[in-house]
Amino acid sequence: MEPYAPRPDAAMATTAPSRLRRLTLDVLDTYTRVGAGRPAGAGGAGGADPARFAEWIRLSTTPRAPGRPSVVPRRSLTAPNVGGGNEGRDNAEAELICYAGDVLGPGGDGPSFEIIDKLGKGSFGQVFRCRSAKTGRLVAIKVVKNCASYATQALVESQIARMLNSRGAHPHVVHLFGDFSHGGHVCLVFELLSMNLYELLKQNQFRGLPLESVRLFSAQILSALVCLDDAKIVHCDVKPENILLSPRPGDDGASVVKLIDFGSACVEGRSTQTYVQSRFYRAPEVLVGAPYDGAIDVWSAACVVAELMLGLPVFPGVSAHNQITRIVEMLGTFPDALLERGDDAAKYFFRKPDAPPPAAPPQPPPAAVPDDAFDDDGADAKFSDDDDGPASSYELKTPEAYARDTGSSVPRTKKYFQYKRLDEIVNHYPIRAGLSASDVDAERDKRKVFAHFVRGMLRHAPDERWTPRMAAAHPFLAG
Repeated sequence: MEPYAPRPDAAMATTAPSRLRRLTLDVLDTYTRVGAGRPAGAGGAGGADPARFAEWIRLSTTPRAPGRPSVVPRRSLTAPNVGGGNEGRDNAEAELICYAGDVLGPGGDGPSFEIIDKLGKGSFGQVFRCRSAKTGRLVAIKVVKNCASYATQALVESQIARMLNSRGAHPHVVHLFGDFSHGGHVCLVFELLSMNLYELLKQNQFRGLPLESVRLFSAQILSALVCLDDAKIVHCDVKPENILLSPRPGDDGASVVKLIDFGSACVEGRSTQTYVQSRFYRAPEVLVGAPYDGAIDVWSAACVVAELMLGLPVFPGVSAHNQITRIVEMLGTFPDALLERGDDAAKYFFRKPDAPPPAAPPQPPPAAVPDDAFDDDGADAKFSDDDDGPASSYELKTPEAYARDTGSSVPRTKKYFQYKRLDEIVNHYPIRAGLSASDVDAERDKRKVFAHFVRGMLRHAPDERWTPRMAAAHPFLAG
């Protein structure tokens, strides 16, 4: 993952635009009105360019009648665009060289799609905004690299997406329309969505969103994870960049987010990858090389919702060791049982000479939330933010010791938060000016419940971490 730069279904009223809608679907209007005449850093949009953003939105979301010629000039969308393999159609990175106006399709009587623009790229290949020649519908097409390993994973992604779609269209999971082969490249056709949550935070100058917005997004993200949990699918890469806003609100007028990119996903118990997830959102069991299941997605979701509230990632590690260090500093050390299952634990931890013999593994938590799981403040009797668990038999290596053992250098790191513990960070995050004393008290009460909500999804041990359904039952999501 690149360095951080600055890091490397509740209803909404339909009679008046809500704060969430202004921050998402109406983000341009919000930034235009709020930022007019206000310098950057003064609470406004600062250097935003509303006219350019408006034109981008207009061109990218306005359907065109079938057969109408494209108004986008032909230009190269792939870099590098020098032909190499595949009879000159691919570049040196095995990517299909594409230009605006090119047509993708299986050939013959199959569907065809005109390329409008490039949406992004990744290790797998490229994603383009395209238009169906038959219907004029705008879609997103992932064009996978002409490489056997990526092609195989793309077919797995297609199978997983079809499996999820076969269970019925889910409002918070991206819809796959189909797939085809073009010039030796697997192409996946998805519904076209809008900006992702990282881009939303960037538009907000990496300031946190209001708790009401975080609550609505959290409920939708967990709804998607419940769907995956029921299907025994592990996403393996939940992060703000993979959660996109839909250009169309829900039936109740609420803004909608959808989970995308199942390129790293797997069926529980059938994973062939041992190291998954983007580093900032990587679960402890993955970091130490222990077996994993859908609980890793819950950890990632907790990191995402905390980031939505704080504006910055809670664990912005610059390496795997630094990632573990940040988790330990905020949440306490990893439990013995987890480290003893981790093939890579010895890279980062050493066992204390006077440590007792390994203990029996803990009993798994109940599959459902008991009626008395939470008290009025959202707390439960079995968990406290002040409880770091039993004394550990292991100690985390210092950065110097890890660098010495691995022959690497001690990385330079940056501290993003003044406070150490999650509840302290949440509680001391600046409160919006102009609130009455009673509103400030209410905000602090909500933050206490929110911190507990996040902390329950950030339990180190996957068998103690809340399931998506357990988290979805938390009082924070009840409003």
